[in-house]
Amino acid sequence: MVHDNQNIGLTPSNQPVIIPPSGGEMLQAEGISCQFKITSDISNDQLGIYLITLQPNTTGARLHVHKFTDEVFIVLKGTLTVQSSDIVYDAEEGTVIQVPRLTPHAFCNNSATETKILLVFNSEQKRENFFRELFRAIQTETLDTPAFKDVNNRYDTFSITDTKQNEHE
Repeated sequence: MVHDNQNIGLTPSNQPVIIPPSGGEMLQAEGISCQFKITSDISNDQLGIYLITLQPNTTGARLHVHKFTDEVFIVLKGTLTVQSSDIVYDAEEGTVIQVPRLTPHAFCNNSATETKILLVFNSEQKRENFFRELFRAIQTETLDTPAFKDVNNRYDTFSITDTKQNEHE
């Protein structure tokens, strides 16, 4: 067996890709961070895996759907509150939640402690570009603008705007 820690993250496409704990682009904004682990470039647009950290009382995403993307939440630390339509669930550490495409959902950290999750998208659709634009909008306080709605729609994220929206907040 050959050990090659010098080439971690730089393997050919027919080899495993190893991302160390500190590896991957990191985005940060108020109360939330997103670290890219497996990106569309690595997976040939098939899969995206992101390490999300939510500080206490922080919204991860408002109620929305994806038309072409399935989403999986894996709670690594803390408690993640997930809303799907009219159901609100507090997911503890170790919980896995699979959200099929076309299923309304939202998530947040309503607790008093930090929450960490792995967020998995299939198919990927270059979601890291969405996250870059999302974090830029958070920092410039332009989330509720028509321009950001266009960003959402471009990356298969469609807001739900009925009266029951975002009851978890």
